[in-house]
Amino acid sequence: MKITDMKVHMMQVPLVRPFRISRGVITHAVSCLVEIETDAGITGYGEGSPGPLITGENLPGTVETLRVFRESSSEWIQEILRESML
Repeated sequence: MKITDMKVHMMQVPLVRPFRISRGVITHAVSCLVEIETDAGITGYGEGSPGPLITGENLPGTVETLRVFRESSSEWIQEILRESML
């Protein structure tokens, strides 16, 4: 099985009420939904939520990391998939 496509969907959903922590206020849930398709017709989904007030990560940085991953991972990600299916 080989990955044939990877799509990144950015999401920003307003919270019903702001979430307050000592470092600031969070008004939206921000995350990336990753959609991976294979040559076997299987589609898998994963989600990651950067936390700028907690970890310093942000949505543009997360998307860029996924873009670099997609462009550079073809051979070694296939090896990881093979090993995970054992």
